[in-house]
Amino acid sequence: MPIYMWEDTVTNTAVEVIRAFDDYQDPPTIEETKLTPEEYKAAKWERLISSKIMMNRGPSWGGSKGNW
Repeated sequence: MPIYMWEDTVTNTAVEVIRAFDDYQDPPTIEETKLTPEEYKAAKWERLISSKIMMNRGPSWGGSKGNW
């Protein structure tokens, strides 16, 4: 299952949650956050696009197609 990044725009709190592909639009639950119940009720969640995707290439992968 993929990991989705959500940010509360009120408190600037970022949360990573694991969701099924069908549930990608569901914001984090109160159990997944470190917010108090009052802060959670006032939260405005925005889904972020992750920018920390990293691909490693080893020296023994050869020089054929896909040599980045």
